[in-house]
Amino acid sequence: MPHEAGGAEAWDRLTLGGLAFTGLATVTGDAFKKKIDKRKAAGSDGARIVDKGFDLVELTLTLVGWLPEHATQIESLLALIAPRGGARGRGRALDVSYASLAAAGITQVYVTGATLPVADEGKVTWTIRATEYRDPGPTNRTRRAVPAAQTSDRADIDPQIAAAFRNNPIPRPSASGAAAPVPAPPTTP
Repeated sequence: MPHEAGGAEAWDRLTLGGLAFTGLATVTGDAFKKKIDKRKAAGSDGARIVDKGFDLVELTLTLVGWLPEHATQIESLLALIAPRGGARGRGRALDVSYASLAAAGITQVYVTGATLPVADEGKVTWTIRATEYRDPGPTNRTRRAVPAAQTSDRADIDPQIAAAFRNNPIPRPSASGAAAPVPAPPTTP
């Protein structure tokens, strides 16, 4: 908030990819967005909501400069965001620092587009479109239970039972998982 550390000036300053912009910066967009699944029975009113976590939010960063140093900072940011002549810097998220983003826990963005800088009445305005970036969490992998291997020689069973087991082993399942087929009894006409 403006009354906390950094004061109102912190709400004007933006750092993107380690480069500070000292002119006027504003950031708009959602603080968070939920992924929800609305499950509704046919012909009924209302729905059951299943929360599937947080989605990434879309942001708009607007930079307004009026000094020559602001124009130089915009040029440096433009070179960082959209380097020409190679893949250097492409496909990576940038660290971002701005008061409202910090309050929302947003520390990185992926720039998806930007307008051309526009000069008007002694000011330069540049608008950047970005998406919040968060490292993907660990994948949710469900493991199937694997039955313990059956052996014919178990030290903890009766020797007579072990002998019966050796003489009549349990057949191994087929590749499809089904047991070996049992022949049908003969039919009489």
